Amino acid sequence: MKLDYLKEWLLNPRAGMASFLLMRITGIGLVLYVFLHLYSLGAARLAGGGAAGKAAFDGVMGAYNTPIFHAIEYALLICVLLHMFNGIRIVLLDWFQLTRSHRPMFWGAIVLVATVALASFAAFFPELVSR
Repeated sequence: MKLDYLKEWLLNPRAGMASFLLMRITGIGLVLYVFLHLYSLGAARLAGGGAAGKAAFDGVMGAYNTPIFHAIEYALLICVLLHMFNGIRIVLLDWFQLTRSHRPMFWGAIVLVATVALASFAAFFPELVSR
């Protein structure tokens, strides 16, 4: 089985294919995040718990408190929003036979993602907003 999703997207640039690609890309991103998340939580556990575990966990969390990781966290938020709203849209399409509303619902989900992402920008990058 060949994975020519990008080629297919170029041949069929429609909302359905965009939805399909977004679900695949965000799903992969979320799986990669789970490994980083487990590593971060495991730092305290591997240090033996107690004060040493707290120090190890604080060290890992301190390493993540950089502008680069703030941007990665913001990208994670956008991945979660895209996956969530697109998934809700797919469930609504399936349960209520709304296939004729497929395209407007896709763009509605994109608008919801953009709205939440813009509203949360200041929380992730307060140093850029406060100027």
